[in-house]
Amino acid sequence: MRPKNLPVRTWRGTGVPVEVRTSINNKVIPDRGGIYGDKDVGYPVEYERLRLVLTGDVVGIEAFDHGITLFMTEDEKVKCIRRVPCKLDERKE
Repeated sequence: MRPKNLPVRTWRGTGVPVEVRTSINNKVIPDRGGIYGDKDVGYPVEYERLRLVLTGDVVGIEAFDHGITLFMTEDEKVKCIRRVPCKLDERKE
């Protein structure tokens, strides 16, 4: 599957779970922008891209194979970032 064929979901306003909005408002998630994991480690590649459009700022987060990354590093940043897609998946639109 190519990136252009991947499903894209958008959440706005009250469609964003309270826990995610709280993390965004407390600057927990926006301060973690960047790339996490290694796209060459796992097969098939597990990939999540989160793009937050905030007032006056855009934050991009890309995570590759978070399960392997967590197993190898137990990085709190990856744990925090992983919670966001999990919470958003609970609210599929």
